[in-house]
Amino acid sequence: MSILVTECVNDIFARVKLVSNFAAGEVRLVYSETDLLDKAKFIPPPFAGVMYEGLRSNNTDGGKMGRATDCYVTIILGALSKAIGGHDSMPQSVVLLDAIRDQILNDRSPTKHRWKFISELYTGDIGNTMIYIQRWSTPFILSR
Repeated sequence: MSILVTECVNDIFARVKLVSNFAAGEVRLVYSETDLLDKAKFIPPPFAGVMYEGLRSNNTDGGKMGRATDCYVTIILGALSKAIGGHDSMPQSVVLLDAIRDQILNDRSPTKHRWKFISELYTGDIGNTMIYIQRWSTPFILSR
């Protein structure tokens, strides 16, 4: 089971790395938003981290066995927040979030189910970096 979880995280990681706006090393596997910010200290925005968020019951198990869950994977995006020379940086984050969504939406995860978009939200600025979180899930059946 843990191998399939790892494959789901690696699938999202590989898809985010396909976004052409990120240079080599600007997409990392992380354990938290703090972990990403520590790893990205010397990386200028934009950068991204992919994090395993866990499994949650999805209440669709007709047999009431409790095996039907969803695997959640989160993308943390850091994008430039300060306008430089009157240039508005908001479009950079919108373009990146759209590009990430385009890489994942309607595609199948390693569980053979489609990735489902859950949410996308702004969590604040840290220095000159805007932080956004984008969440995805895929059905995942618990097994032994």
